[in-house]
Amino acid sequence: MRPSIVLSALMAVIVGFGSSFALILAAADALDATQAQTVSLLAGLGLGITINATILSWAFRMPITTAWSTPAASLLAASVGLGIEQAVAGFLVCGVLLALTALVSPLRRLVAALPMPLANALLAGVLFKFIGNAFPEIQAQPLLTLPMIGLFFILRLLSPLWAGLAALLLGLVLSSMLELSGNVPGWVVTRFILIQPDFDWQTALALGLPLYLVTMAGQNLPGIAALRAAGYTPDIRPILGLTGVTSIGFAFIGSPAQNLAAITATLCTGPDAHPDKAKRWMTGPILGLLYLGVALSSGWLVAYFTTLPTALILTTAAVGLSGPLLTALKGTFSQGPLAFPSLITFLVTQSGLHFWGLGSEFWALAVGLTLWGLQKMKSHLS
Repeated sequence: MRPSIVLSALMAVIVGFGSSFALILAAADALDATQAQTVSLLAGLGLGITINATILSWAFRMPITTAWSTPAASLLAASVGLGIEQAVAGFLVCGVLLALTALVSPLRRLVAALPMPLANALLAGVLFKFIGNAFPEIQAQPLLTLPMIGLFFILRLLSPLWAGLAALLLGLVLSSMLELSGNVPGWVVTRFILIQPDFDWQTALALGLPLYLVTMAGQNLPGIAALRAAGYTPDIRPILGLTGVTSIGFAFIGSPAQNLAAITATLCTGPDAHPDKAKRWMTGPILGLLYLGVALSSGWLVAYFTTLPTALILTTAAVGLSGPLLTALKGTFSQGPLAFPSLITFLVTQSGLHFWGLGSEFWALAVGLTLWGLQKMKSHLS
């Protein structure tokens, strides 16, 4: 054990939590979750990371860090007309699909065969919709939001990883100076709330399938790539299996998908964590211990952040998602033959289209895959 192990894990928690916590709150608000349900949701995410990162890193002796699904949270934050009970049913479908991907080889091959431009188009549409919806709140509080955005633009030239966190910290200071925030609450005990899922299967599938795909495309696949880039090649099946099982279990207290860390994984897999590649696995249990602290502090964290202006929450989430949106847009149009199906998938996703109880994410996938299939059919005939 070296101090760099603890520092690397701490940095991963600060960056991961600080850059996407506001998005989690926005997602809970879009689902009309009560404050108690939001606390339970966040605590479940923290405990899930504790279990997954600790067990996987220990078992594989590799720095396998996990996280909550930022793309899934973006999808939820941009959703309209869903309640937390309906969302829990979708979380269960997503968790089951993750677990089945670990167990069923044909499903893994099917996911691998999904064109990445279409998956990126779905993710880009979700992110674009959420960021666009944040602009009215940004405009409503210019003295708060414009300095945050300006600082983000400047710092992003130096360190994209820390720019979003710096914008959040500036927003907290400005909120206090402008008297836009309430008093800091006292310690609140974290309590878990059991949420009965509303199993309208049509809605559950329409939400669960896109959640699964954006989690695989936006988190698990980049997470695997980050591990391989650092020289680690774990068996993906136990990883998907455990994260799928924990996703199912914690769905009942309101938590969406568990998955591999992507961006913050690089903080734990490189030589800065430990010069000896074989010992970097210790970042996983340390990260898990730190996220246990997040889970136990969820009551206070949610109580504090609910005293802050909505403009701060949405601005923090929007600037933090600008990098993932740029990456997804690049991936959307990376292959010429798939450019048109990818464009239509992107447009339908962010359109808000809603037919027969099925949201725009479902229809975007349906249309995009249909167009892709027609193109493949034409190429075979010619």
